[in-house]
Amino acid sequence: MNTLYKIFILLLPPFLWSFNFVFGRYFRDSFMPIDLAFYRWSLALLVVGILYGKSSLAWLPEMKKNFMLLCVLSILGIALFNTILYYGLEQTTAINSVLIASTTPVMIMVLNLVFFQYNMRPLEFVAMPLSLIGVFFIVSQGKLEFYKEFSVNPGDIIVFFAALSWALYSVWLPKLAKVLPPKPLLTASIFIGWFFLLLGFSVTHFLATHSLASNFFARILPRLSGFPSEPTQFTFASVAFIIYLGIFASVIAYIFWNKAASEIGSNMAGICLNFMPVFAVIASTVLLKEKLHGYHFWGALCIVISLTLIFNKNMKWKKPLTKIT
Repeated sequence: MNTLYKIFILLLPPFLWSFNFVFGRYFRDSFMPIDLAFYRWSLALLVVGILYGKSSLAWLPEMKKNFMLLCVLSILGIALFNTILYYGLEQTTAINSVLIASTTPVMIMVLNLVFFQYNMRPLEFVAMPLSLIGVFFIVSQGKLEFYKEFSVNPGDIIVFFAALSWALYSVWLPKLAKVLPPKPLLTASIFIGWFFLLLGFSVTHFLATHSLASNFFARILPRLSGFPSEPTQFTFASVAFIIYLGIFASVIAYIFWNKAASEIGSNMAGICLNFMPVFAVIASTVLLKEKLHGYHFWGALCIVISLTLIFNKNMKWKKPLTKIT
């Protein structure tokens, strides 16, 4: 695997996910969180079922042997992460969510150390804080006063747990990748995750049709209940958004993320997640005609340098998580 290909598979997932920041602002009030997650993964399941369903059946024996871990990762990476992230984004600002999400690489490194005693490379210690500085510089618009105004709200806590869910998924993924090829692994993960989303989707809409249950849960979880006052209104734009999420941000992005985390290492893949704000800025400039500022440049420069550090020619590419058995 040459360096250019490594860079490609590391950067493609955050590039595809970055458009969530751009399009998500427009469709924020168009979908209930559980609905958006369910529609997204229903389409993804249809796609992988058509493409990989038949060939994945040959791997059923291995799936059965690792069924518990497969279920846990499917819940963490498919059902839980996306749904609670959408709920969190309803209650916090985009800036707060990006800041909290930028801690995901740190979580991945800590969890790798805790679970697998993974020895971090010296340059990773430098690249990690440098990429965080780049993210903070972009979202704060280069103003130190921003940090004085930062406050924690319930949505921030939800986004934090979403980030933790993704970090757990990423560090345990290589264990399954040792026994299952990427396509059967993705197909099985999406199917199991979709099943749990179906349960959540069904229960939520059942409770929404029963006023007593709806009022009870609304008192306990006034924002997390998320009962819709009216059905989702599908438009051409909202359907296009779901298609983008289901195919590009789900199937394609997850294939390459799983490959990067398994073959290159979840630590390095995690650092590259901080490219999402950079790609979001570029997309906003091109699609929304927003202006570029100096803080965009300096923040992006810090993140690019962090990537350059982890791809230093003198670094030895060791197999990730060698202690897994």
